[in-house]
Amino acid sequence: MTYESYWRQLPGVDSEEACPAVTDLDRLLQQIDDEASAEGPAGLRDLEALRARLDLAVQLIARRRQLGLTQAQLAVASGIAQSVISRIEQGSANPTVKTLNALAHALDASLTLTARAS
Repeated sequence: MTYESYWRQLPGVDSEEACPAVTDLDRLLQQIDDEASAEGPAGLRDLEALRARLDLAVQLIARRRQLGLTQAQLAVASGIAQSVISRIEQGSANPTVKTLNALAHALDASLTLTARAS
């Protein structure tokens, strides 16, 4: 699934309207992809870690918005600091399983591993 398709699933986003930020993001991601490939295996591993953090961020934002929660409200419900939630949603944090479990519980969700698309 592309980031544009994630974007279009978020509540309040018109499914027919392209978001310029998403287009810019797609170009940026292609550039990052190219640079990671040029760096070899270590670059590709780093890129995979970045993608995992961004996928988590998109899912967290989508579920929080689906429930109509602000980051502050989620912080109260989960016991996780709003600043930590913000960093997770920015893709800059590497949360522990304990943190993810607390967020999942507050969002009435569960943690699952899914197979990668081939």
